[in-house]
Amino acid sequence: MSHRLPRLSAAAFSIVMAASGCGGSPAANEIDASDALTFSPSRLSVVVGTTVHWRNTGSALHTVTSGASSKAADSPGAVFDSPLSSGGTFDFTFTTVGDQPYFCRFHESMGMTGVVTVTAIPTGGGY
Repeated sequence: MSHRLPRLSAAAFSIVMAASGCGGSPAANEIDASDALTFSPSRLSVVVGTTVHWRNTGSALHTVTSGASSKAADSPGAVFDSPLSSGGTFDFTFTTVGDQPYFCRFHESMGMTGVVTVTAIPTGGGY
C-alpha cells in the first residue's frame, strides 16, 4: 500500500523547511558584524515573521540600529537599537513587509550599513 503526499511548490517547501529548522544553512538568517566594519551579508531577504540573528564576530563594539542613517529625519533606532559587544548577539523578528535598513552607530560613516528586505509569504496553488 503506498501513500502519496501532495507536492509542494519550491517556495512552499522552503517556508516549511525554514519553519521546521531543516534544510538550508544554519546561518541562513544570520548577519555577522566584524572588525572589518561590515555587516555580512549586508543585504538579506526574508519572509515576514522571520527572526534575524546578528552576531559580533570581532572585538570592536558595534550597534544594530534601525533606520537608513543617524539623521533625525531617518528615525534612527525607532524600531530597534541594540549594542553588540564582542561575541554579543541580537535577534529581531520582522513583521513589516518592505526594505528595513539598519546601521552601526559607531561605524556608519565607514559604510557599516545593511538592509533586510522583508517579503510577504508566497501564496499560490500548484501542488
